[in-house]
Amino acid sequence: MKAFDKRYSVTIGNTQHVNKTEEELLAVKGIGQATVDEVKAKAKLETINKQAFAHIDGVYPQWKQSNITRIGTNEQQATMNTFIDAVRAWANGDDPQLENLTAINA
Repeated sequence: MKAFDKRYSVTIGNTQHVNKTEEELLAVKGIGQATVDEVKAKAKLETINKQAFAHIDGVYPQWKQSNITRIGTNEQQATMNTFIDAVRAWANGDDPQLENLTAINA
């Protein structure tokens, strides 16, 4: 096992398999490649969504979003919405890369 092996968790029936490598999951009876691929895709999506949230929250924390939505100028609202839409488009893209996310500025 390498120190940088990605770890995944999956529940099959009533049994939880926690913090396992892909190879360890495949060694479990009843877990096939399709299940592992699904777990990996879900983990990737969770990571992408966390990165997108952190990027938006770093520029527009939720309190600031509320204030701009409530009392901000049309220009402030448009700037914020454009930024958030760009981050969302990145997250929903075919192959979001972190360097492309960090290039999105308000």
